[in-house]
Amino acid sequence: MSETYEEIAIKVFEEERRLNNLKSVNLLQIPERTKKSPCSLPINSAAMKFFQTKTQNQSMTFETYIHERRENTTSTQAVLQQCSQLISFLKMKINIDEMEMRELLNEVVVNHPLLINGYFHFLRESGLKSPTILCRINSTIHLTQWMRLTTTQNSQHLSDILDRLMIDRSRFHAISSIDQKKKTLDNLIEMRQWVEGGLPSLQSLMLDSWPYFDSLVSLTQYQNLRPHQYSWALGFTLATLWVYGVNSRAQSVEKMTLKNFREIEEKNFYLSSQFKTSSTYGYQIVSPTDVLRIYVKYIRKQIIPEEIDSDEACLFPSFAKTPLGRGEASKKIGLIFKTYGYDLCVTKLRDMLSTHVEELFRSGKMSETGKILS
Repeated sequence: MSETYEEIAIKVFEEERRLNNLKSVNLLQIPERTKKSPCSLPINSAAMKFFQTKTQNQSMTFETYIHERRENTTSTQAVLQQCSQLISFLKMKINIDEMEMRELLNEVVVNHPLLINGYFHFLRESGLKSPTILCRINSTIHLTQWMRLTTTQNSQHLSDILDRLMIDRSRFHAISSIDQKKKTLDNLIEMRQWVEGGLPSLQSLMLDSWPYFDSLVSLTQYQNLRPHQYSWALGFTLATLWVYGVNSRAQSVEKMTLKNFREIEEKNFYLSSQFKTSSTYGYQIVSPTDVLRIYVKYIRKQIIPEEIDSDEACLFPSFAKTPLGRGEASKKIGLIFKTYGYDLCVTKLRDMLSTHVEELFRSGKMSETGKILS
């Protein structure tokens, strides 16, 4: 016998109250994260203009050069801004304002090359973490390579700078590795960034949240979900892709369309090329869960009705009917686990899954082909 609207509404209310009570108690267990130190150097507007403006003597702008090596406009802009902050540092150190930007760079390359290496030490002293500094080293390497490509001047000087940049990159890679090793499992558990008991415990948390998801599915038969209800159901669905499925980077999932889901229904997987390291690995597999199928059948229709749906429509729309932005999947997943006092993201879920698989293999419970042994 099907439940009445009143019964479902009561169930939704009771589950929301239960989870909110859990959250109010458990949130106190999550330590405050140390805020990232922002770069104290300003973005130099003259440098940004120089990077984006083509002259007669240039075969391409720095912006074009970077765009050909980056997958989206956002990451291209980030590299330009980081290099413009390097220019701010150089101007602060040699104090030459009248020079054209190309002249300034040539002056540094020929007469003050060690200032570029000093920039990274300045960033470290300012409190920036080694992975952040590594990003800026890579941006500076791009700038140096672009200069060598678009000018015939100072070729040897630029090669020498590149050699030193490679040494700096290796050194900060080592620092980053040391910092990473300090993040032991005990430390992650203490910081509530790892669930003690591993993947099975994580799956238990999902099971505890299931009654609320189930009640929201039932509610869709009678009325539209409220924004917080849809957002939670979307986060729960996304979380299952890493708690009950084997998936890689979130970006592939965020960019999925209804057509991609239909491919999953036909083949039980989808090959995505839309992720950060696609230039290296080509494709990654996106595998489904039963919860994803329930979400598409009942929850998603609340935002994109069947009469206006299409193959090109995003699979995971926000309540405002817009595609998920980069990193939004992780944020929505994080809200599901904050109820239980954990600060988790897609990266941590992937780490917990890989650790679980490794433990199964080492204990002889999994074969080399991934088959679970009795």
